[in-house]
Amino acid sequence: MNQHKRVLCKDSINSRELIGHLRSLELLHPKRAGLIDELTGVFNYRYFQIRLAQETLRATRYKLPLSLIILDIDQFNHYVGIKGEYYGNLILKKVADILRKNLRGSDALARYGRDSFAIILTNTLLSPSILLARRFVTIISDYPFLHEEVQPNGKITASIGLSAYKEETPEDFLHTAELALSTAIQRGRNRVEVYEKSEKSLHVIRPCTGISKPL
Repeated sequence: MNQHKRVLCKDSINSRELIGHLRSLELLHPKRAGLIDELTGVFNYRYFQIRLAQETLRATRYKLPLSLIILDIDQFNHYVGIKGEYYGNLILKKVADILRKNLRGSDALARYGRDSFAIILTNTLLSPSILLARRFVTIISDYPFLHEEVQPNGKITASIGLSAYKEETPEDFLHTAELALSTAIQRGRNRVEVYEKSEKSLHVIRPCTGISKPL
């Protein structure tokens, strides 16, 4: 088995160590690695898919808690439309840095889309995951981003969808977090929404009141 496959097949992965391995691989075999987002320096969507499959299998096998966060920068296209890609990229890099500094080495941070990030919180129950999501929303809202006054509410903010793993498929698990994120955006942005299953309903979006500061 080559070095690339050995790294990806680890059952328990430390993200910081893995980033180092992957960056070494990119220097030696750039076409064979390709798992790190060049702009932000965090993992890319391809790696996120691999890691999500790994962690859901591990959570099922060992009965471990697992949470998933999807964070979207609110009205990012509006900001880029006024200030341009250069300043938009600065926003993305700073948000990635904020997220990275508040995560453990066992967690996985990936760029999920143009203006969104996904975070896999390993061995983490829902309650501490909510606290962490709340912290992210507050830090981003409070940070003095360059030219944030051009935004409709005068600040750069973020919306978060959060879900706890219930032994569904990786695709369904991801979908629950996406549904929660969609609800956060619909309910005014700059907030956290949590997806939860119940016996009476296939899905419930639980509002997290007090998560975000009113603008």
